[in-house]
Amino acid sequence: MRSAIYTVGLAVVCALAPAEPERFALDNGATVVLDAVPGSERVAIIAAYDTGFISDPAGLPQAAHLSEHLRCTGATDSWESGESFARLNELGGANAETLASLTYYDYTLPPEHLALALRVEAQRLGSLRVTAADIAREGPRAAAELAGVDAHPQRPVGKFALMALAQGWRHNARHVNLQTALGQAPIGGLRASLARHAPQSLTLMVVGDFDPAEARQLIDTTLAALPRADDPPAPPAIDWDAQPPLRRMTWDAGATVVAIACPAPEDPARRALLTGLGLVAHMTCTSVPGVLSLHTSGQTAPVGPTPFHVLAALDDDADPERVINDLHDRLDALISGSALYKSQLVMTLSDPPAMDAKQLGAQIQALARMRSMSQEHAMGMALGNMALQSLIRDRAGGDRMGQAIRAMTADQLRDAAQSALGRENRRVTILSPRAPQARP
Repeated sequence: MRSAIYTVGLAVVCALAPAEPERFALDNGATVVLDAVPGSERVAIIAAYDTGFISDPAGLPQAAHLSEHLRCTGATDSWESGESFARLNELGGANAETLASLTYYDYTLPPEHLALALRVEAQRLGSLRVTAADIAREGPRAAAELAGVDAHPQRPVGKFALMALAQGWRHNARHVNLQTALGQAPIGGLRASLARHAPQSLTLMVVGDFDPAEARQLIDTTLAALPRADDPPAPPAIDWDAQPPLRRMTWDAGATVVAIACPAPEDPARRALLTGLGLVAHMTCTSVPGVLSLHTSGQTAPVGPTPFHVLAALDDDADPERVINDLHDRLDALISGSALYKSQLVMTLSDPPAMDAKQLGAQIQALARMRSMSQEHAMGMALGNMALQSLIRDRAGGDRMGQAIRAMTADQLRDAAQSALGRENRRVTILSPRAPQARP
């Protein structure tokens, strides 16, 4: 499922930055962040889990994505299959997104329904029931998302290409089927993906118009009442030393994708540096001839469990080898000029400046006009984006990592970028259709 809050611009997010949020841990290992924005008349809740498709088991790509669908629509102690998801959408909005190393569930609601969202999320953790009928219904829906983006003129297939690449990196797959067999996926094969949705892997972010004391009380009676779960087995590590310099793979999509990836360094500050450089790479590599769409590190999750990557979906007439050479050249230039982006890298990790009520109102009105929506809906989307961007900054190390980058000299920045992104560390993959398909 695609999140309704996923594509709102950062200009609106900046307008909503509140005072310092309250952050605390529950006894079961969950992390809670409360960000009150009085007067916003909406509350955005993000329940984010440290799991994603980078950890899909061998031969079952999209396991994490299908698990996300099943958690949204599966029955629990208080709701029948699909009931809670439909109710949350009636009251405001509910959706979810599976990323490489992060899966999140977002709700945008009137403040009086915060308790409902927390009860729904707690019951998904404590009493979710998944049946073969649920899988037969949701499997084709999850598979159909790739077909939709694959048919788009710009083929924005980056997320799904990364799912396929993970099967190559982690399991040495040569061909990956993302659009078949999901409707018959074995429940046992999904067990690990579902189990990674555990209290100890949860970060709950609540942003908007709510009373923090009341929110803490609601959390105490819902999520905090859950016991810590058993830790699921960790997926096998990606053996980067065993990766060939060039891997050729096929998949059941029509797009040809080329990818350059590098392992994440151990140092948290260098990981944060690569997260920011991934965003810069998105700007500098988009104009490479033959590239229809680009997917890079930092867009949706920080470098860490997810490696640094630049994925390019190609025009049918493009020469993959030539695009790869051009991307190498752009990354070489990025390393050489990394010190020029220092301010941008620090800003990426820093909390955005707050705006006054007048500026906030103007931003919300602009969003409402741009999206042809009510101001209430626009406020909810902006709050949701604020929560998501705060989450990504937090996972990247936030201001602490920003200050570590600020303290680096120009030479240190270039050396760190060269050490992590130099050509000797790059692994290239060409992902092609098994049977080349003409574009519609």
